[in-house]
Amino acid sequence: MTGLIIKDLFAMKSYSKSLCFIVVFYIIIGLFLGDINFYNSMIMFMSTFSVLTLFSYDKYYKWNIYSVSLPLKRKKIVLAKYISSYFIITVAFLLCTVIDMLNVFIVYSEVPFNIAILIDLMYYILCSLYIGLIIPLIYKFDVEKGRIIMTGLFIIPFLIIMYISSKDESRQAFEGVFKYITEMVNTNISIISIVVILAFIFLIIENIISYIISCFIFNKKEF
Repeated sequence: MTGLIIKDLFAMKSYSKSLCFIVVFYIIIGLFLGDINFYNSMIMFMSTFSVLTLFSYDKYYKWNIYSVSLPLKRKKIVLAKYISSYFIITVAFLLCTVIDMLNVFIVYSEVPFNIAILIDLMYYILCSLYIGLIIPLIYKFDVEKGRIIMTGLFIIPFLIIMYISSKDESRQAFEGVFKYITEMVNTNISIISIVVILAFIFLIIENIISYIISCFIFNKKEF
């Protein structure tokens, strides 16, 4: 199964170069604007979209037809895809952590380091949730339809949040919630830790269910 993961990482080589260029570009812009933490969300979500790239390469090179002929259980082929996906978003999270350090100690952002890390953890949890949702959908509907579904899963919540935040009352509510969370992080770190742990437990359960569904779908496919 290690070979399957390495295969995915090699497939991401060209995409990762483009991603690195974009990251450096946004960091430079952020340095001029005085805040580079803003672009962490873009980095995390772009890494999540790279999951589609993995499946696109597999489809282009007809990998699934070849893989099922190998002496490998299909559940291992599916598991390798989950591990590769999580490896990618974990690397993106570590990159965001480095950006947070630059933001605090070089740019001197007003956002505290612990708040920045908490925000990145929220992005990581959200991206993990999307991975658990999208992989079974790709196995079921193919990568092209999966791309449309995934784009919708990103855009629809974004548009809803943008619409709500455009209202003065909602904006004040968001600011109040953010202020409350900031104060809680600074004074009740144990509560935040418990919430994060519970969120990760939920993600583990969600991805186990997602993996079981993906295995069921993949086992039923005929290539």
